[in-house]
Amino acid sequence: MRRPYPGRLLLGWLLLTVVALTPGCREDGDELYPLQIGAELFEIELAITDQQRQTGLMHREQLPADRGMLFVFDRDDTYGFWMRDTLIPLSIAFIDVSGCVREIHDMRPLSERVTAPAVPVRYALEVNRGAFDRAGLSVGDCIDITGLRERAKAW
Repeated sequence: MRRPYPGRLLLGWLLLTVVALTPGCREDGDELYPLQIGAELFEIELAITDQQRQTGLMHREQLPADRGMLFVFDRDDTYGFWMRDTLIPLSIAFIDVSGCVREIHDMRPLSERVTAPAVPVRYALEVNRGAFDRAGLSVGDCIDITGLRERAKAW
């Protein structure tokens, strides 16, 4: 039986350390992207695929204060959201294709009440309940989602 080459062991350890400490990734491998929301900087996950959008933030016991999820859709519509199997109180902003906030709603954990915008939108952004207030974001404000939009197109 061959003994492991010491250089390979060191290289393997270094690679594992670099991967584990790389910023911008969550433990489950989903990438995080910086997004300025009002006065605060958030790290945002993208929900681009049907599966990602259906799962959203379900089953999580916590969400760091500076995190959120941007739901990206292919076309404008009045997409409905509910909180079934979602344990965290959330706020949702419905955002049009230009990045302007059309509506903001607070949602209760485990509620099956559907929350949908009155007008068609392209994006929905979920954060911890009250985070939009703390960041100073209001209906009519715009968020620069250009970088996230480009990232979603590349997906």
